[in-house]
Amino acid sequence: TPVTLFSLRPPSESTRGSSTDARSRASRCALLNDALASSILAPMCDAYVPLGTPDQSRVSKFLPGYRGGDTYHSAAFHAAAIDTATLPWRVSDASGHSVGGAGMSSVVRHLSARAGGPFTAMTATTPCDAFDDPSVVAARSDSRKRDERRSQAGRDSLLASRVNDMFAEEDDKAAMENARAVLSKQVYFTPGCVDEDTMEPTAEVYVARGWRVNDTDGSNTAATPTSARDALDAALRYEAYRAPRLRCAVSAPLPLPLPFPRVFGNGGDKNGGPNPRECATMTRLVSTGAYGAVLTSINAGWKRAVRGSAGKAMVRSWGYGDDDLEEVSESLATAAYAYGGDEDGEEEDDFEFNDEDEL
Repeated sequence: TPVTLFSLRPPSESTRGSSTDARSRASRCALLNDALASSILAPMCDAYVPLGTPDQSRVSKFLPGYRGGDTYHSAAFHAAAIDTATLPWRVSDASGHSVGGAGMSSVVRHLSARAGGPFTAMTATTPCDAFDDPSVVAARSDSRKRDERRSQAGRDSLLASRVNDMFAEEDDKAAMENARAVLSKQVYFTPGCVDEDTMEPTAEVYVARGWRVNDTDGSNTAATPTSARDALDAALRYEAYRAPRLRCAVSAPLPLPLPFPRVFGNGGDKNGGPNPRECATMTRLVSTGAYGAVLTSINAGWKRAVRGSAGKAMVRSWGYGDDDLEEVSESLATAAYAYGGDEDGEEEDDFEFNDEDEL
């Protein structure tokens, strides 16, 4: 039976009002938990997805009411992302309400086939704006080109050719920007995997749910699963990296219960009011060699956290002896090496504990 684990991380700002000792203890505890989860839980899983708190500065651009340091807000977005990411193995394409559904076994095999382990990063977009139908955009461009050719008939052929090339270049740029709009609001959930230029995916799984398509009169309507997947494919054609991809599209939007944080602002989003009952979303699971550097950093944090008596006492209280400390570090180093990271795990760490025995 395949196992997929979404490993949650609390907001780092949740202890901002605490004393220095409390913040030091919380930071140490976070480093130790991260290392133990990555070295003990991850090997037991077919897909291990660490989820941290989305960056406040990026999310607030789209959701003015979002508070990154709020545990309730963080939990709500974790739940929304997990609910969407797990749809491929919870839907049936036979119903006609989805395309691209696949069992968990197929999904985790796809993610791990070219990777060194189960570690997987995740991004999410909440909410997704309505998209322009790629076929309508292409038809509009073709019509414009035909009109231009008719207007240039009988004129200097060289000038006409240059004008046509100029318009063709503008149309291609507009088509690319339109297609890539569905990918422009991704928020990075996995700590350490927040730079698109360094992620270099080896495999990806996209899930689009509840997407809407813009109509010519300015309104928008629910997109069919097939048209939503076509729009996603149109965007992915412009991506810099080519990686094996599974794409699942579901017609049902994400339902937002009454207790969901009021993050949409006074103006709401393009698909509803300030407190919508549902919204369109997208998630992406990414297998990437960049996780080797993340594991190296986790290993360095583990070594630093257990260097003094306070750290050793904390892990002993959890049932781990001195022999286990080195075993955890070796496990992290081996996992990092499998992803192309530093096997020694000696990455610099600028975190300072408030312990008198820490140097």
